[in-house]
This record gives sequence, C-alpha cells and structure tokens, in this order.
Amino acid sequence: MPAATQHTHRQDACARVEHVFGAIEQMGGKLLRTIGEKRANFAMTMMAACYNLKRLVYFRKAGIKAF
Repeated sequence: MPAATQHTHRQDACARVEHVFGAIEQMGGKLLRTIGEKRANFAMTMMAACYNLKRLVYFRKAGIKAF
C-alpha cells in the first residue's frame, strides 16, 4: 500500500476515535470517581452505551438506516 494511502487510513481512524472521546468528554469526561476497577469499567461502559444511543437517535432523525 502506498505511503499516502496508509496515512489517509490512519487519519480516518484517528478522526473516528477522537470524535468518540470528545463526546465522552462532554458527557463528563474520563475522570471517574469510583472505587474499584469493576465500577470504573462499568461507568465507562455506560458512557459508551450512552454515546451509542445518542448516535442511533441522530441516525434515526436524519433518516439514515444504521443497520
């Protein structure tokens, strides 16, 4: 694969991930005030689920078939 194509793929992946973390930052951030790894993992899972639901609502309102 040419270097320019690899760079474009890397940029696309970074942009996709950075949008997710930006949205999570707006929902309260990644700083968790929990005791224990299991509770912290659960809190991050809930934030990710909320993000996914927000995206699904956006897709539905925009008339985009998500599935």
